Amino acid sequence: MSLRHDFDRECRRLAPLFAAAQNADRDLHAAWKEGVSLFGGHHHYKQTEQYQKTLDRFNESRQVIDQIIGTALSEAKAGKVNLATLFAYTALPGRYYRSGYQRASIWRFLKHLTLEAEQVQILRGIVLDQITRAGPEFVEICRAARNIDSAELRESVRKLLLQPQKPYVLDRAKRMLDLLEHTSV
Repeated sequence: MSLRHDFDRECRRLAPLFAAAQNADRDLHAAWKEGVSLFGGHHHYKQTEQYQKTLDRFNESRQVIDQIIGTALSEAKAGKVNLATLFAYTALPGRYYRSGYQRASIWRFLKHLTLEAEQVQILRGIVLDQITRAGPEFVEICRAARNIDSAELRESVRKLLLQPQKPYVLDRAKRMLDLLEHTSV
C-alpha cells in the first residue's frame, strides 16, 4: 500500500473521532455559559449537572483521539515511522481544546525528519491547506515547511497571494514565502 492510500484511510478513521471531540468541546462551552448565566456571572458560577456530563463526554472523546495520536507520535519518535496517522491528524479541519498543542508537537517532530518523495508531496498539500486554517501552531508549520521547501511549494504559496483571501491568510502566506526564500539561499 502507498502512503497516500494509508493517509486517506487514516483521514476517514480519525475524522469522526475528531468531530466527536469538536462537538463535545462545543457542548462543554455551551454548558459552561449556561452555568454562568444561570448563576449571575463568573463570580457566581456554579457547575450544572449538564456541564459535568458534557465535561465527562469531552474528556472521553478527546482521550480516544489523543491516545491514537500520542501512540503514533511515540512510535514515530522510536523509529517506526508510519506517518499516515500524523499527517491525517494535521490535515483534519477544525479544532478542539488542546488539538493545536497536539498538532504543534507533530509539526515540531516533522521538521527534523528526512522525508521520502511521497511523504513530501502529501505534506506540501497539508502545509498549503494549513495556511488558511491553522491556529497558533502555524509557527511550527512554517518551520517544518523549510524541510519540504521547493520551487513548487513557493509557487503555490505565491498563488495564494494572488487570490482573494482574508488578511490573516495573506499575512501567513507572505511570512511563509519570506521564510522559505530566505532559508533556501
